[in-house]
Amino acid sequence: MQTMANRRKISTSGVERLPGNAIWSVAQVVVTGATLFFVYRYVIQSLGAKQLGLWSVAMAAVSISRLAECGLGGAMTRFVSLRLSREDMDGAAGILTIGGLATSALLLVALAVLLPLAIWLLPVFIGQGAAAYTPLLVLAVPCIFLLANSTVLQSGLEGALRSDSRMLATTAANVSYVAGTVLLVPQFGLIGFALAQVLQSMVLCAALLIFVKRLIPPYPRFRSVEIRPILREIVPYGAQFQLITLMLLLFDPTTKIILARFGGLDATGYFEMANKLVLQIRALLVAANQAIVPVVSRLGDSVDRAAKIYRLNYEIIASLSVPIFSVIACAAGLASLLWIGRVQPAFVHFVIIISFGYLINTLSAPAYFQNLGSGQLFWNTLGHVIIAIGNLGFGVLGGILFGAEGVVAGAMAALIAGSVVILVAFHRPLNLDLGSLMPDFWQICAGIAGFGVALMLTRTGSDSGSAVKIGEWAIVGIVIAASTVAFALSPTIRSLKILLGRGMPSVNRF
Repeated sequence: MQTMANRRKISTSGVERLPGNAIWSVAQVVVTGATLFFVYRYVIQSLGAKQLGLWSVAMAAVSISRLAECGLGGAMTRFVSLRLSREDMDGAAGILTIGGLATSALLLVALAVLLPLAIWLLPVFIGQGAAAYTPLLVLAVPCIFLLANSTVLQSGLEGALRSDSRMLATTAANVSYVAGTVLLVPQFGLIGFALAQVLQSMVLCAALLIFVKRLIPPYPRFRSVEIRPILREIVPYGAQFQLITLMLLLFDPTTKIILARFGGLDATGYFEMANKLVLQIRALLVAANQAIVPVVSRLGDSVDRAAKIYRLNYEIIASLSVPIFSVIACAAGLASLLWIGRVQPAFVHFVIIISFGYLINTLSAPAYFQNLGSGQLFWNTLGHVIIAIGNLGFGVLGGILFGAEGVVAGAMAALIAGSVVILVAFHRPLNLDLGSLMPDFWQICAGIAGFGVALMLTRTGSDSGSAVKIGEWAIVGIVIAASTVAFALSPTIRSLKILLGRGMPSVNRF
């Protein structure tokens, strides 16, 4: 029986919690980004880029096993949210229990098949000995298994609109990650770094389990659970979601494996760092939009309300994305100095290329997540199919013609193509003018300035004198200031103030 206290923990409408959940999601990204900055800098200085690239390829190879999940982990958010909106706590617990068991069973079978294949094929394809990969692949298995189960548990918290609890769990896991890296890397090298990630995954899964149990007390629910009706409900949505997951999971491993082939493990290591840098900053924007999924699922057929939420989201994303990504590209050399200790040309070039690709991709985020919340997944699926196929074709062609940078440019070209399809397709049913997709004049000026300066700074090279480096800092500062002005002049700043002014829930209410 659901108590009054538990009723207060779970909001049934969802819209009033949207600003707070968006803010907590952004806070989680900030904490994770700071953790990655410290850990990757420590590993690069202690072990080198090649060792980081080795672990990155091993994790990417084993992560392919998550294709066997049938999309159940990611599909949980929508169905948990629907149950909780009807105050059906037992139903929400049953959904999470069945989803977790099915995910674990499918993943274990996939890992049993994939691990021997990875141990055999990776040394042949990359050119390293099996002895270098085998222990890393074995340690990647518990990481992937625990992360898959964490995805299910996170879906429970997202469905309950409790991003604050998810943020606390992630923070605990990140603290263990930093501690494990500092303690284990000096003693065990790359194996120690892998063990630190296993520790992080264990802490994350345990913390999420505690929060889910407190918010949804019947979980785990094994008795009186009707398995077939639950599966009939979630499998069709999960099947569409799984095709998206299939394309999404193939994108990163495919890029890294092609890059390792045409650019070597050093380039793969620098790509891993550049990609993490851009994605963590991008996540500041996307995390807030991800909070839309459970809210839209509760709106039902209210098209007008969903359209208003989308317009507000898109205006804010467009106003923020152009200045932010232009600053990332412009500051690539400085990021290299801070993170690697020197200006590494490959890292700088990767950051600029990836920033441009994810600028276009981020503009499609409001449409993407609103599609997930409404259950309309066709265009999301088609977009990811285009990205996956294009990545393979453009990546190999780019690698043959231009080496490592060509591989990354090909991947970003595919990403842009798929993102544009999702964005344009979502706008058409709403009868929105495609001209509304364009940022305003000041944002375009900031973007041109940022990427133009970024390309200019790449010519200074890694042997630039101190005067040139001081000049870079000054130019980056000017671009940041110009981007800030561009955002301040945007009319959507008023919308953002209104959104943030609605308040944030207390972290103690869990």
